[in-house]
Amino acid sequence: MEEIPGIEKKSERNRSVRRLFERAANANDVNALREMIMSHGMPPQTQEDEEARARDGKCTLRGRAWCVLLGVDVRNADAVLRRAYAFNLSKGRCRKADIYGSISRDVGRTFATASSFRRRVEPRDLEKVLVATVNSSNSLRYIQGMSPWCGMFLYEMPHHLAFECLRRFAGHLCPAYIRRGNPGAHRGVELLEQCMAALTPEVLSVFRKTTGIEKPLVLFAFSPMLSFSSSIPPLNELRQLWDVMLSYGLHLNVIFVLAYIVLRTDELIEAQSLEHVQRIFDPRRPKALHARSVVHIAMKLVPRIGDALYAKLESHCRDASVS
Repeated sequence: MEEIPGIEKKSERNRSVRRLFERAANANDVNALREMIMSHGMPPQTQEDEEARARDGKCTLRGRAWCVLLGVDVRNADAVLRRAYAFNLSKGRCRKADIYGSISRDVGRTFATASSFRRRVEPRDLEKVLVATVNSSNSLRYIQGMSPWCGMFLYEMPHHLAFECLRRFAGHLCPAYIRRGNPGAHRGVELLEQCMAALTPEVLSVFRKTTGIEKPLVLFAFSPMLSFSSSIPPLNELRQLWDVMLSYGLHLNVIFVLAYIVLRTDELIEAQSLEHVQRIFDPRRPKALHARSVVHIAMKLVPRIGDALYAKLESHCRDASVS
């Protein structure tokens, strides 16, 4: 059978982009990875290839890129990370029970409707990595949104690397999100409202009018804020948002949630009641995410955000007290 020219050309382009990503990942070249993620997006890999790598205990290409972006040295520190993971896992639940929160209950619900995730990640895998992570530092505690974060890493890499990536993600990139009471996520919702008031006041007005609530985002945006959008399927689209957030900052999730809401504006306008709006943004039945559309809108919004507000966005993941 002859190759279809368009498909053949696209396949060759994907192979070329993949080679560039592999070269950058092998060289731990953070800047090159960031630029390629924004300009090309992560090159596609077949489900079969990814699952084969998972069975062999290896990283996907995306997993290798995420390790580089988080400063995890896969090559030179692999043995050290394996020992650290095994040591912290061997401690069991050695801290006060409330530090581990609802891990056992939450792992079974993590990406429960994503069949590819369930094939690659068992609930017991999630529980092991989460317990080891909490054991690794007195500054770490389990919060409900942490299980999907862990799941994102385990989907791309073996346990010991997911452990280290999660430690860095939670402990260094968003410590305000794991403090008691989730102040980081609540601050994120406040900043989302400020961004909407400044950039899309008409959408915020429709939201308020339809729901009859002065601060509707507290009700509708907290779940995607706390989970860094992992409450919005499908998983393959979500992975693309995480590529960008790990490259340029977790604060971008606030803008991504805003972009997601903007994409639902027509449905908001047509909604007749609070119940209709709840169906649009119900975290149990969310509208499917389209990553390219969300990133495209978000990148148009970012230049319009004032310097003072953007500084608050950048800092809130680490320090939610900044007013």
